[in-house]
Amino acid sequence: MDWLSLLSNSGLSGVLGGLTGLVGGAISKHQELKRMRLEFAHEENLANLTLQEMEHEQNHELKMASKQTERASLEGQIAIGSVEAEAFASSVDKAFSPVGDHWVDAVKGLMRPVITLFLLIVTAWLTAEIWGAVGGLGALTEKELTSLFQYVVKQIVFLAVLSTSWWFAARPSNMQHIK
Repeated sequence: MDWLSLLSNSGLSGVLGGLTGLVGGAISKHQELKRMRLEFAHEENLANLTLQEMEHEQNHELKMASKQTERASLEGQIAIGSVEAEAFASSVDKAFSPVGDHWVDAVKGLMRPVITLFLLIVTAWLTAEIWGAVGGLGALTEKELTSLFQYVVKQIVFLAVLSTSWWFAARPSNMQHIK
């Protein structure tokens, strides 16, 4: 007889069947647990990927919002600059436009030449007074004379460039005729 027939015919067959059932059930439960762990790990990975995707989307949206804010700020600064430029141009137009009263327009037109002439006369007078008090150029050393000469030449160049650029900048624009 073989062992299986012996065990199945004896009283041990119930015990052996129970043990075999328990072992089989344990193996089945172990496999089920393994499958569930894999399933949960898969679900966890999917949730993490979804979370990362949402974080990336949120970061992207924040960056886009920041860029939109920067753009709006820059556009606002440009608009402010444009309004300021228009206001400045308007004030310059008003400053150079005639008032309508001939006396007021004449005084307004004479102010620059009168102020310029006054400053030239005061400068010449001060120079003559200082010249007399110092004793003329003979009272200066050669180094001081060279330094004075360089200073005077630099100031003459500065004044020539200043007055020429101011004169050209103050001229009426040809843009008035285009309108």
